Amino acid sequence: MQSPPLPFALDLEAADRAAFLRAEQAADALGRTLRLALALLEAGRTLDLTGLEGCAGRLCAGALDLPPEHGQRLRPRLQSLLAETAALEALLRRSAGTTPPD
Repeated sequence: MQSPPLPFALDLEAADRAAFLRAEQAADALGRTLRLALALLEAGRTLDLTGLEGCAGRLCAGALDLPPEHGQRLRPRLQSLLAETAALEALLRRSAGTTPPD
């Protein structure tokens, strides 16, 4: 017995491409936020980083949901974000007069 046809066409490739584009956009937005935070901190401004962790978490969750080939394409962007996050952390620590634990 054959299953009845679905009332819509399921295009997994298009869905994967759309998920990748959403992840790219999220990575770009997070990168802009990190660069702005660095610039503000370097200018001596106070930062409110509320929500930054949530943005990063959603990006990571979206990246994990990607097919491996799309995840590999996103990897350089994620590595750049990691470096930008480390730079922000270092500047925050210097500004606060603290050093990272050993």
